[in-house]
Amino acid sequence: MKILKKKIYNFQNNIIDVDFIIMSLLSRFADLICHLKICQNLHFDTSKPFSRQTENTTKKTIGKQCTNLLLQPATEVKSWLNSFNTIIADGEGVLWIYDKPIPGAIDALNQLKASGKQIYVCTNNSTQTRQQHTFKAERLGLNIRENELLCTAHATAQYLKDMQFLKYAYVIGAEALTTELDAAGIVLHNDSGPDIMHEAVEKFATEFRKEANVGAVIVGYDTHFSFCKLAKAVTYLKNPDCLFLATNVDASSSTGDMVLPGTGSFVAAIEYSTGRKAYVIGKPSANMCMQYIENGLIQPENTLMIGDNYQTDMPFGRNLGFQTLLVGTGTHTWSDVLHLKKLNGNLVKHFMPDAYIPKLADLKYFLRR
Repeated sequence: MKILKKKIYNFQNNIIDVDFIIMSLLSRFADLICHLKICQNLHFDTSKPFSRQTENTTKKTIGKQCTNLLLQPATEVKSWLNSFNTIIADGEGVLWIYDKPIPGAIDALNQLKASGKQIYVCTNNSTQTRQQHTFKAERLGLNIRENELLCTAHATAQYLKDMQFLKYAYVIGAEALTTELDAAGIVLHNDSGPDIMHEAVEKFATEFRKEANVGAVIVGYDTHFSFCKLAKAVTYLKNPDCLFLATNVDASSSTGDMVLPGTGSFVAAIEYSTGRKAYVIGKPSANMCMQYIENGLIQPENTLMIGDNYQTDMPFGRNLGFQTLLVGTGTHTWSDVLHLKKLNGNLVKHFMPDAYIPKLADLKYFLRR
């Protein structure tokens, strides 16, 4: 107790926010007790200061370590954060859950931007346009511009625009996807919404009339996914010259006690029926960021990817040469990292994050020092 009082007294002399330090210590105490045991199991050496991996050491450590930031000296974590010029964060599970902001997360990202870093939000959610995603982020308090929002609906439309696509597109997805196609000048496509079979299968099949000159089947998240849509997509994809695009391949998400199938489940059904593999636009594919890298707006060696899903966000960052940080407020938590450590080497190498923190708000502790 004497030591603690002495430290607080010294902090006061240096005019440091004692209340903030005490509250931070209390909020982390339970987590730290658990993390100390966890780190022993993962063979973390907490006696050594945290440092960013260099190109020379990456091959030796990749897939072998995941640094828990809460167990590292604050000065080392701050130095690590300062080494990045660009921060790319996932939205769902990192900054917000549906329409509710995750406490402290948006404030932490705003502080990173205020410190001079370039900030991007990168989401696989294809049910909103880039403009809609930006409005939502601003409404929740994030300081962001539209060109700093990377989303799969917009990226898919831009991909087709860049290749000067002029044919008809059969779309499985939300209205946002067709809206982005229209904005990109790709106006030959079906409308979004329900497509339900009201007759026998035989009648449906014999009366079906294909659209002329279908050059692409695009699959996004669609709550109206149906047998009719599956059958039409499979039929169009019999033509080997027809493009097969997927906005993303996320397997599922959860709300309450219910597991909701993701876009990946729709894509998998079509892949199985056609024997073809979709070309994926969203994470973990590098497509959404390649133009920014080619234009010099993002330098991979100075970029940190923050996500909540080690199956999409972490390989996305690794595919582009970014450092990766997993936060435990969404799909995967610390217990999942422990499970991942037990898997075979290839999966560990592909999915293991470089660093972990329970929530993005915890970064504010290091930013204040």
